[in-house]
Amino acid sequence: MGINTVLDVQNIEKHYGKPPNELSVLNKLSLKVKRGEKIAIMGASGSGKTTLLNLLGGLDDPDYGSISVCEKNWSKLSISERATWRNQHVGFVYQFHHLLEEFSALENVALPLLIAGQSMISAKETSGKFLTSIGLEGRLGHRPSQLSGGERQRVAVIRGLINKPSVLLLDEPTGNLDSDSAKKTLDLILQLSKTLSMAIVLVTHDTFVAKNMDVTYRLMDGSLEEK
Repeated sequence: MGINTVLDVQNIEKHYGKPPNELSVLNKLSLKVKRGEKIAIMGASGSGKTTLLNLLGGLDDPDYGSISVCEKNWSKLSISERATWRNQHVGFVYQFHHLLEEFSALENVALPLLIAGQSMISAKETSGKFLTSIGLEGRLGHRPSQLSGGERQRVAVIRGLINKPSVLLLDEPTGNLDSDSAKKTLDLILQLSKTLSMAIVLVTHDTFVAKNMDVTYRLMDGSLEEK
């Protein structure tokens, strides 16, 4: 696969149901993503974009084919090995922030670091620095309900990349935001991906967001076509 290849997808298929009512979502789909490369995936609703992201992150398995992240095939890892590898190499950001409501912004961001084995003091210090760097130093102790939509999404972005993953998977990260918040969130993603040499695979309906990526694919009939 090569050390510069972060994500290697080979001829994957994903089906739901059984014949004659079987639904084929992904069909012999292949994709390679290099370190630092930014990929946008567009497509109609129901075309399988979120399904693909879940497979890339090892949250689900393809029916056929293989997916490797940093030279490890998800299907060859045990549940615990998969969780450890995911925590080290894959970050997730969703359209809806999925922050834990009972935790502060600082605690939400620190959680992946705690799972990775850092001490509470170290995790909070690192998280505070990241949040301060994007202008949220006055919001560290605020819970999600006390933050604006744009602030919540920026906290979610920082949480997704706090472990400095090899690849960040984003599912419509600006889809629930007004135009100003969407631009700030996109700028943050682009800035930090460059700083951390992190690959990005981003699902979006927004052509402006897609134009800021290196390559844009359209998911049609279960396969990716470069636009």
